[in-house]
Amino acid sequence: MARDFNNFNDFNRFLKSKPIFSVTREEEIIEESLTTCAVFIEERVKEKFGHYQTGWEELSPATKQDRVRQGYTPNNPLLRDGTLRDSVEMNVKGTSASIGSNNPIMIWQEKGTTRTGWHGAKGIPPRPVFLLTHQEDGKEAVELFVRSYFKLAWGIK
Repeated sequence: MARDFNNFNDFNRFLKSKPIFSVTREEEIIEESLTTCAVFIEERVKEKFGHYQTGWEELSPATKQDRVRQGYTPNNPLLRDGTLRDSVEMNVKGTSASIGSNNPIMIWQEKGTTRTGWHGAKGIPPRPVFLLTHQEDGKEAVELFVRSYFKLAWGIK
């Protein structure tokens, strides 16, 4: 995607050779590029469910026993029947994008809790998926947006 210019005249000629489009078309390009980026982030977030990530505590023995009692695998954090994972959705509208969950349990898992559970557990340790995805994949997501934008706007790969 990088292109070198020998001087400002070369750069100016390059810019003048590119199409000028309406604000509406630019918003369409931004929306399409954001969608590409948001799909990428949503997929990366969902990949974390069921797999220990750096910094996550091991599930407690009581949690593992409860999971088995309910018919789930004993040691796949954040993943039972997939409801929580499947609640993660991306939404793109115009020049705004969001990736999140409307399930209130997600915030407890992302940030952890301090309450004492019914079985004497001391709360839920944080198991962030959104924060980790931002840290691990944020730069790649921005680069993906930029590549998509330039490809759609100017045909630059």
